[in-house]
Amino acid sequence: IGHLFGVNINLGMMYHASGIITMNLWFNIPFAAMMIAAGLGGIPNSIVEAASDVGAGKLRIFRSMILPLSIKDVIVAATFVFMSNVSSFTTPYLMGGNAPKMLGIVLFDEFNRYLDYNRSAALSVIMFLICSVSAGVYIYTNLKENDWEKN
Repeated sequence: IGHLFGVNINLGMMYHASGIITMNLWFNIPFAAMMIAAGLGGIPNSIVEAASDVGAGKLRIFRSMILPLSIKDVIVAATFVFMSNVSSFTTPYLMGGNAPKMLGIVLFDEFNRYLDYNRSAALSVIMFLICSVSAGVYIYTNLKENDWEKN
């Protein structure tokens, strides 16, 4: 965009994949952080204290205690972020809808601009199948019981 009111405006992240990725992260990180923080809040402090009392270091406590107890919450957060990015429309459209095109924009263009209803229906099924795989991983993870949960 050249000069606007005598000021050179450089829209470096517009119309680039890096801008779309950055903006999708900007919108999704708070939701993922809230879900993961809620899961971490459910881990009793006594577990961490007991591990440190027997000499476990911070990395060992994280790897052996905190990560296994919070992995379901991490997968839930990753599933929601993945599904929202697959169906993302507003952010890629505002950041430069034509370069690169994400599935939501391609679907919009096929339906509204090119009036190709068959292709837009096929794209919706593809988006549904992609999200179904992610939902399947989510369901499998939440239905699977660990040894410590059986008691």
